[in-house]
Amino acid sequence: MITNLTKKDLIAFEEDIAQIFDTGVIKAPVHSDNGNEEQLIEIFKEVQEDDYVCCTWRSHYRCLLKGVDPQRLKSDILAG
Repeated sequence: MITNLTKKDLIAFEEDIAQIFDTGVIKAPVHSDNGNEEQLIEIFKEVQEDDYVCCTWRSHYRCLLKGVDPQRLKSDILAG
């Protein structure tokens, strides 16, 4: 497994982004990815570092589970 993030970690990230979005700081649409944490964690146990991962609008969890640093992802979201 690429990362050791838990369901709690993923939910906390999404809640943080949602709170920031509600303040109006994030101008682009944000698509929450909650409710499927356990299934994605299970799937990503098989994903390797050099594997490609294609996503739809709901990509936060996939980025985090693939190993993208949460602070980098948050910065990218805030930057639009």
